[in-house]
Amino acid sequence: MAQPINTVGWTLHLLVDRAALLSDLSDTSASITLVYLLVALALVGFSLLATHYALSPMRKLSAAMEEAGRGNLKSRVPVEGRYELWRIVAGYNRMMDRLEGYYETNMRYYQRLLDVERRKNQAEMAMLESHINAHFLFNTLNAINYQALEAGNRQVSVSIKHLANIMRYAFNSRLKNVRLYQEAAWVEQYLQMQKERLGEGMSYDVSIDDGVADWPFRKMILQPFVENAIIHGVNGRGGSVVLVRAHPMEDGRLAVSISDNGRGMDPATAERVRHILGSPSQPHSGGIGLSNVAERIYAFFGPESEILLETGRQAGTCFTLLLPMPTGEKLKYGYLEEDEEEDDEIL
Repeated sequence: MAQPINTVGWTLHLLVDRAALLSDLSDTSASITLVYLLVALALVGFSLLATHYALSPMRKLSAAMEEAGRGNLKSRVPVEGRYELWRIVAGYNRMMDRLEGYYETNMRYYQRLLDVERRKNQAEMAMLESHINAHFLFNTLNAINYQALEAGNRQVSVSIKHLANIMRYAFNSRLKNVRLYQEAAWVEQYLQMQKERLGEGMSYDVSIDDGVADWPFRKMILQPFVENAIIHGVNGRGGSVVLVRAHPMEDGRLAVSISDNGRGMDPATAERVRHILGSPSQPHSGGIGLSNVAERIYAFFGPESEILLETGRQAGTCFTLLLPMPTGEKLKYGYLEEDEEEDDEIL
């Protein structure tokens, strides 16, 4: 290559080794290509790493969904970020919380249905057994009653008649729903029998307002409360009193109270009894009679019914039932009118 030098009129000749130049250019090109390749690999690696990190919520979410699909409704994904995919994960967690709540609610509901069905079957079997034995018992009582009358022992005859009426009311499979006055009449005879057993130290009074005498009722609802008043309230003490009262309330419900002037309950026992009465379908240790009658009350009178307890040491005990008017199919069966003939009548 020639290059003129104007100041002195000379010409500079440059000699370049073509092979060396081409070799240098080749090396430079290879180096640049290598740099570009490394940069490209780095970008790809970074992209893969970023994608892996970005999709981490989806992988964890997918694993949790598979676990939930196998029946584990407690499967959750810890939220580790705040961008959009983690919000989806948080939404999944909230959905599973609600789903688990619905599942537990349904399980409790169906367990309660199973318990009710089991108790219904047990009650039907007990009713069948009692019906089989009822004729024998009434015939026996009838024979004893005539023997007492022939012997001139009218008091024994009266006691037998009370017992027969109590048993006939309890054993009558046709009599499921009653009127309040029928339940009150049974309670009064039951209390009379207890008074004959305990003597003059016990007194009782059953008072039903005329305006609520025909209130639809369920047979044997008052018996556990009255029995509780006798066992824990009277207990052989002199001057013991059991009172049964029924009257209408301003809110349209019926109020029925069963009270005694006995020894009452300590706070721990009272709280346990209130828990049984408020949640009869839950498993409890003891208190089966109160649990069963509470469940029957809520089933027949509905969720607006209440069972209140007032008690204290040496202050007596009072159960108050607040009962709305039952409606629907519950009222279409089981009544026995006064003029309908009873089997095995003891005169």
